[in-house]
Amino acid sequence: MVKCPVCKKEINELDESCPYCHIIFDDMIDEDFQETEELIEEIKEENNQAENNTKDLSICNADKLNIMANVNIIISIVGAFLLWCNFSTIEITKKYTYTSGTYTDTVINWYGILGGVGILIAGFTLFFLLKTVADIYWEVEK
Repeated sequence: MVKCPVCKKEINELDESCPYCHIIFDDMIDEDFQETEELIEEIKEENNQAENNTKDLSICNADKLNIMANVNIIISIVGAFLLWCNFSTIEITKKYTYTSGTYTDTVINWYGILGGVGILIAGFTLFFLLKTVADIYWEVEK
């Protein structure tokens, strides 16, 4: 096994060209050393440009999970506030027979308040879970 002069990966010494960077070894003679160096530089630049283009254009799974986590936390906060605004109090109309009148009394609805707290807890739990998985994906995809 020998190392390719261009990509520095180990290849079989009987190969006529590198299977990774596709440089032909018959072209590498002493007279054409300058041309070979230019060819090596061109191949390296093409590989770098190809890698940069694929990284810039693709959205990785970590980015998608971060978006999902942020949307989840916004939805859970809005849901908890809607639940609290609509169901945290109950108006009870009471009728008194001895005064022949009615009045409205407002009572706290603990089920509505606890439901909003439950939505917040579930939302934050899912948020931190998605952020943790996104961090793991980020390390793996790097």
